[in-house]
Amino acid sequence: MERATFPRISRRQLCAGLGLTGLGAVLAACSTAAPQAAATQPAALAATPTPLPGAATPTPLPTPVAIAKGSGSKSVLLWHNYTQGDYDNFAIVINDFIAKNPDYKVEADYVPTSSGSQENEKLLTAIAGGKPPDVAEFDRFIVGSFAFRGALNDLTDMAKSANISGDDYLPFAWAEASLFGKLYALPIDTDARALYYRTDFFDAAGLKNPPATPDDLDSMADKLTEKSGNQYKRFGLIPTMDQGMLYTWGWVYGGSFYDEKTGKVTPDDPKVVQALTWLVTYAKKYGEENMVSFASAFGKGAQSPFIAGLVAMDPNGNWNIAQINQYSPDLKYAITPFPHPSGTQATTWSGGWSWTIPKGSKNVENGFALASFITNAEEMTKWCKATSHDPTRVAALKDPAFSTGNQKIFSDLLPNSHYRPVIPEGNLLWDELLTATSNAMYGKASPQDALTAVATKVNDQLNKDGWFKHFS
Repeated sequence: MERATFPRISRRQLCAGLGLTGLGAVLAACSTAAPQAAATQPAALAATPTPLPGAATPTPLPTPVAIAKGSGSKSVLLWHNYTQGDYDNFAIVINDFIAKNPDYKVEADYVPTSSGSQENEKLLTAIAGGKPPDVAEFDRFIVGSFAFRGALNDLTDMAKSANISGDDYLPFAWAEASLFGKLYALPIDTDARALYYRTDFFDAAGLKNPPATPDDLDSMADKLTEKSGNQYKRFGLIPTMDQGMLYTWGWVYGGSFYDEKTGKVTPDDPKVVQALTWLVTYAKKYGEENMVSFASAFGKGAQSPFIAGLVAMDPNGNWNIAQINQYSPDLKYAITPFPHPSGTQATTWSGGWSWTIPKGSKNVENGFALASFITNAEEMTKWCKATSHDPTRVAALKDPAFSTGNQKIFSDLLPNSHYRPVIPEGNLLWDELLTATSNAMYGKASPQDALTAVATKVNDQLNKDGWFKHFS
């Protein structure tokens, strides 16, 4: 593999290259929305549940103001995306930094990103115009895209001088923050996914144990589904709801979405095709439109289908524990790793956030000093405890707060967690997988044809990007 060289690019080239016309990928690190179908067709059975009465929702705090701390001679401008409780906790982190580094002056500005997730127009404009912040919060999912196009500073040498290495981090988090052996971001937090299930419904149905295989899952889903005439009252499982995207089930079935030797995406891997074929059995049995309309009739928080008792099992992330604690603390539920075929291991996949130093920063060394402080083991542990995230540093993950109760299900899966391909076209791949899933679920294409089309389209674009010249 040859060493990468990246040219400086204009804002127009950066925006086009990063695929900003395909922002459907903004589910990245911690999405709670179900992949929505692109089309509809008549449903065989009615699925129009009556929404629950309005529940009290916490009043959002005002838009955060800039955090300005310190009066030293070393300046750092940081852009973040934190609101509400996370904003307050981040202010504590900045206070900690100034207390230990009084020669610094930090301005931390709130700059919202697309749908609470990835890139934002202001940052793109700033990078292309040569006036970016010194430190910027980045979804690790897009670090590779920005790094490939020369928009981020290489942190490799500074990390080495600070005794920061991949051995300190969970493997997937370090890999997401790197490209071609070079480090472009310092990981901070992460997440994982598993199957939530309502123990009260299991008890009522005489089910003593959670499902262990897809066959178990199918039979239990059927047993837990309730209808009244032509109307569904409860689904045992809507497999594409919440975190039930093809990444989730493709990895559960032992599939691969990327070939590290060739640099090509492989959504047409036989095991991924098998996973999508399995999803289609639910569309055929229950009706895709029935499942989509049923799930979308409800909301979030107290009105989410799982909390409201409209689904008995839910593929979701560890952040959902905090949601349940807030809106229904007495809910009878448990969590188990995703049921997986015989001969495979329990698995999950993860995303998360990181801190970068954009190209054009006027204070690179100062920025790295702040970013490395935010992500040290002590600060990371405090941050993740306060915000209900999982840390990416191995040392921080050993804290009992991350290995007890329901969180233990997730933390036990983290060392071998999967991560999305680090490629320039990560957004495009995400969007095309959603489209392929929808087309297969609605019978517009076979799983094989739908996923072959994804592989062709994304690999063609990677070829145009010049991606493959970096692979031998």
